[in-house]
Amino acid sequence: MKIKRKWVTMNIFNKIWMSYLITIFIPTVLISSFYFYNYSVETKDEYKRAASVELLGLSSQVSAMFSNFNNLTLQLSLLSNLNELLANPYNASMYDFNVLKNNLIDQITASRMVQSAYVYFKLSDKVLTSNEGFYPRGEFYDKEWIDQAGKDDGELSYKVRKVLARFDLPQNEVISFKQKIPLTGKYELGYMFINVSKDQFFEALQHMLPTSSSYLFIIDGDNQGEVLFSSRGAPLSQYVSRYIADNGIKEKEEPLIASLGGEKYFLSSKKSPMSSWTLVQATPYRIYQETMNQKFTAIGKMSLIVMLLGFLLSYLLALMFYSPWKKIWKSYASSLIPPMLSTKEDEYTLIRRGIDHLINENQKVKATMEQHESLIRHRLIYEILSNNVTDADFISSQLQQVGIDLIYPNFGVCIVDPDLHDYVQTEEDTKIKLYMFGLIENMFPKDCRVYGTILEEGRFGFILNFPWTSIEQEWKEVLIQACKAISDSLYVQFQIHLQFAFGEVCASLDDLHESYAQARKAMRYKALFNKSDVVFIGDTAPEPRFDYPLAIQKMLVHGIKTMDDKKTNEAVTALFEQYVYNDKGVHEHTQETIVILLSTVINELLQEGCDPESLRVIQVMRVHDCRNKQQLEQLIRQWLKELMERLEQKQDKKNDNLYIRKAITYMEQRYGEPISISDIADHVGLSSSYLSRIFKAETQHSPLDYLTKHRITRSKELLMNDKKYSLQEISGMIGYADVHSFIRFFKKYEAMTPGEFRKSLPDKR
Repeated sequence: MKIKRKWVTMNIFNKIWMSYLITIFIPTVLISSFYFYNYSVETKDEYKRAASVELLGLSSQVSAMFSNFNNLTLQLSLLSNLNELLANPYNASMYDFNVLKNNLIDQITASRMVQSAYVYFKLSDKVLTSNEGFYPRGEFYDKEWIDQAGKDDGELSYKVRKVLARFDLPQNEVISFKQKIPLTGKYELGYMFINVSKDQFFEALQHMLPTSSSYLFIIDGDNQGEVLFSSRGAPLSQYVSRYIADNGIKEKEEPLIASLGGEKYFLSSKKSPMSSWTLVQATPYRIYQETMNQKFTAIGKMSLIVMLLGFLLSYLLALMFYSPWKKIWKSYASSLIPPMLSTKEDEYTLIRRGIDHLINENQKVKATMEQHESLIRHRLIYEILSNNVTDADFISSQLQQVGIDLIYPNFGVCIVDPDLHDYVQTEEDTKIKLYMFGLIENMFPKDCRVYGTILEEGRFGFILNFPWTSIEQEWKEVLIQACKAISDSLYVQFQIHLQFAFGEVCASLDDLHESYAQARKAMRYKALFNKSDVVFIGDTAPEPRFDYPLAIQKMLVHGIKTMDDKKTNEAVTALFEQYVYNDKGVHEHTQETIVILLSTVINELLQEGCDPESLRVIQVMRVHDCRNKQQLEQLIRQWLKELMERLEQKQDKKNDNLYIRKAITYMEQRYGEPISISDIADHVGLSSSYLSRIFKAETQHSPLDYLTKHRITRSKELLMNDKKYSLQEISGMIGYADVHSFIRFFKKYEAMTPGEFRKSLPDKR
């Protein structure tokens, strides 16, 4: 209570200063403590890894040495004539056994650690040694080891033991290895033994180990935890042996902390894979303590420096923030309540007075807001959709203040785009928008609360509040029916079409802007909507394979180059039937494909040498401005029509004359064949319609008129040829399939029949 009272009576400057001090001090202490703890854990992990590496190295060396002696035992077991002596020892001479003994001596002298080798012959119950010779088993000085080996079921074994005294030699410790022989026989006929000096074995192991500050021990699991080996002398071995006798030791992942001889050590252990030995590593705990003390000192110094700097920085910050606040306080006190300056009223009283004043002002503002609630509500919804207000709790409270109560847990956004081009800049424009806005809010289903605002480009945006976690097919049908009812009502009254786009359902007001962005994205591709359409984001799934309309592209380019209106219109029809009106593809992909297609067609026409000025009629990006599919198709057809008209106007007269001459030559050479206008156009390389147009513009006759006149002229020449040919023959010679067609065309152009023409000729007789 005393501290609380002191805090309350403290002036603002000191409070600010203390706040900054606490803000700096607490994180500094926490970060330092966490860093020290983390460093401690990492250091222990390093010791653990180092111990694991050392124990693994020791294990590898022990295993390697065991493997060497096992291999030596195996090698001795394969000596020549050994199997014969084992199978039939009674028929062998002493010479044979002496040869075997010499072979044993030759093999074991290569290793200075091997003291002796025995061969036990089971059938004769005798032992041959490398040092002394033959013994009956009962008289052999190491008889107990032979007897124990016979009881062991394993084929290969070892033992650390003391060799019994023989003659006047002292006892010594050895590691004995045993192998049943023969190796390939069905029954065992004896054993091969080698005795390795324990001291020399571990002396060799000591030389193999790297220098380290830690201690390594080998514990014999078969001999009550006896320490067989110590890497750094015997003094610590007795404490390790005593600790193991009292506590035992098991292989664990984490090292133990043990007190050995009054000093703490980290103990780590590992079982040897080739023996019953346990390998132990001991690291002095004082090394860890020294490391941690050094780190603690370094962290303490750094923390002290940070706190001193924080003390100075907090004082400067408190001074910086208090100074302008103090000026504001003095200005406020002098302007609102001058008597308070003379009485030196404390800051808290002045702040309370200021708060009371602000409450009164807030009530006045609230009353004003209630008068303009509709405008404020629309503006708030616009800010929420535009992601200018992001705190969900703040959004909810603000909506409640303007009379919007969101009772359902899920939300969505709907954008409505009305086609008001007939009412733009008219007196009815505003009235229709207000009527439309109210109609939309009132005609949505009861389970879907709707709150809207006016967006850019004359669109409406609505926040939807409903209980559905997602818009399933059932709810889609309900929404579609409501949207169609709204569209039908407006079309009947004002001939206005509406397009609706719904974003995905979201469970938080924070995510409303994402649903709004999805609905806006869908509206960007309204060129692929119908005049009155309802679109849900994600409704259209991508086709397994969306093929680019390459054939249509080629068809368009060829139609434009050849001025073939029919082929060009067929290409546009194919494009819309295959990619637009079937509603199979994603609107985004389809619209981008149309833009790419038009751009590619323009590029190919430019490469073909078409006039760039004429190609500017196709303004590709206007595709995005179209309101629906029908308007898009109309726009593309209009573009292509204007383009072909411009290209036709720019067509070079010389090229036209060349085509015309080529057509005339073809008709004059082939008039005797049943050729058509299509045959002539294909020969020239133009479309039939374009050839007819330029031919008539140049000759004032169509190609068929010219062909017919030429045929009639040739027929007159044949008729004047002394009546050599009949009318049937002449009609075939000038390209008519029957005489009636010939007579009809002849009369049309000459105003008489061929027979009358022939009769009118003067008689040459």
